[in-house]
Amino acid sequence: AALGGAGNVRVIEVRAGRLRVGLVDAGRANLAELTRLATRGAVLTAAGAVHMLQGDAADTQCEALRVRFD
Repeated sequence: AALGGAGNVRVIEVRAGRLRVGLVDAGRANLAELTRLATRGAVLTAAGAVHMLQGDAADTQCEALRVRFD
């Protein structure tokens, strides 16, 4: 629900210790919940992507999200 539902997720990637999740509609994302879930915080970009700062856990969490949303 924090990402706005499975239909709202376009792409999930790992980038230098963070998860980058491309969204269909950024307005459906719950930034407060994403910030709570991220190890070091979360940022919603103007391009409609959320970056969740995860550190060393980013690779593992990326795979878990891909299984859930792909």
